[in-house]
Amino acid sequence: MAGGISPWYHHVGAVQEDRRQFNNAPPVMQWHERNETYLYNRQPVANIGLLWSQENTEFYGRDDVEEKVSLPWHGFVRAMTRARIPFLPVHADHIDREAAKLSLLILPDLAAMTDAQCEAVQRFVESGGSLLFTGMAATLNEWGERRGPFPLERVTGLRHLHEVAGTEGKSSSNWEVFETHNYFRLPEDRHPVVAGFEETATLPFGGSVRLVESDGRLHPIATYIPDYPIYPPEFSWVREPHTDIPVMLAGEHPAGGRIFYFAGDVDRSYGRTFLPDLGDLLANAVKWAANDSLPVKIEGPGYLDCKLYKQDGRWILHIVNLSGTNQNPGYVEEFLPVGPLKVSIRTGETAPQRALLRVAGTELKPAAADGWTTLQLDSVVSHELIVLE
Repeated sequence: MAGGISPWYHHVGAVQEDRRQFNNAPPVMQWHERNETYLYNRQPVANIGLLWSQENTEFYGRDDVEEKVSLPWHGFVRAMTRARIPFLPVHADHIDREAAKLSLLILPDLAAMTDAQCEAVQRFVESGGSLLFTGMAATLNEWGERRGPFPLERVTGLRHLHEVAGTEGKSSSNWEVFETHNYFRLPEDRHPVVAGFEETATLPFGGSVRLVESDGRLHPIATYIPDYPIYPPEFSWVREPHTDIPVMLAGEHPAGGRIFYFAGDVDRSYGRTFLPDLGDLLANAVKWAANDSLPVKIEGPGYLDCKLYKQDGRWILHIVNLSGTNQNPGYVEEFLPVGPLKVSIRTGETAPQRALLRVAGTELKPAAADGWTTLQLDSVVSHELIVLE
C-alpha cells in the first residue's frame, strides 16, 4: 500500500479448517478504508530514477536473467531502501518524460539500450542532471550486440576496453571460495563516497571489474586488488596489493551534474551477498551523485522502507518497519519496534502546521527551519503513515 497497490485478498478452497486466516485481512482492509483519502490521487516525491527495460532482460539477460539483470537491480533497491532513499522505477523509454522530476538517473548494468535511450541519457546529463551507471551499461544495442564506440563517452569521457578483471559470470556468496576474495584498495586521499571507512585501507568485493579508460573527466577513487588463496592460513596473504585498475570513478559534467561509474559490479555483488560494506558504497554513491537534493531524511535505528508523496498541499510519508525481514526468506515472526526516529521532509517555503500519525492515531506539532519540516517519532511498530498539512 505504501507503494500504491490496492489491497486484495482471497481464501483458497471452499472449506477452511484453519480459521486463523480470517483474522488477517479485516484490520488491514479497515485501516485502508479509513485512510483512502491519503492512499490515492497522490504524486510520488522522489528525484532518483532507477532505469529498467524488458528488452535488457531479454537481450542482455537471456538465459541468465538473475545474474545479469536481477541482482544489479535488487542490489540498488536494497541499498537505497536500507539508506531510506526514495526512488522511482523509470522505463528507459520514458527518460525525457520523467526528466523534469529527476536529479539523478541510475543505470544498474542496463547493458542493452537503444540509440534513442542513450541519446535521452545524454540530454539529461547535458541539461544538468547527474548520472550513476555500472558495469556494461549502454555497451550493447537493443538486440544485445556489442556497440562500437561507447555511446555515453561524450558525457562521461569513458572508453570501454571490453576486458574484465576478476571472475566474469556467476560468482558465489560463499566466502570460503577463494575467487570471491578480491578487494578494493582505498587511497589516502578519500572521496566522499568512501566516507565511513577511515579504519581500513581495503574493502571486500567478490565481483568482476570492467576495464575502462578515462579522458580525465572521471577520476579513480579506488583500485582493484586481485584474489589470492585463503587456505591454508599460512598461504593467505595478498599477492598483488596494488594495481592501477580503477573500480570506481567520479567526476562532474560542465552542465553541473555529477557522474559516477562503478566499473566493479558492486550492485550485483551486493544483490548476491548483502554485504553491508557494499550496500554502504552504493548508498554513498547515490547520495553523492544526488548532491544533497534528497527530499527526506530519517535518522534512527531499523531497516525502514520510506515512500513520500505530495497531495493537494500536503505531504504523505509511509514508513514501513522491515526490521527482521532482512534475510531471505523474510518471514515476519514478530514486529520489532524501532525508535526514536527523527523525520525531516524537504517542504520548501511551506511550513506544515500539523503532523497526523494515521497508525498511532495521534497528532504532533512539527518544527520548520531552512526549508525542512522535522518531527520526532518515539516508536514505529509495523508501519506509520505521516500526513503533514
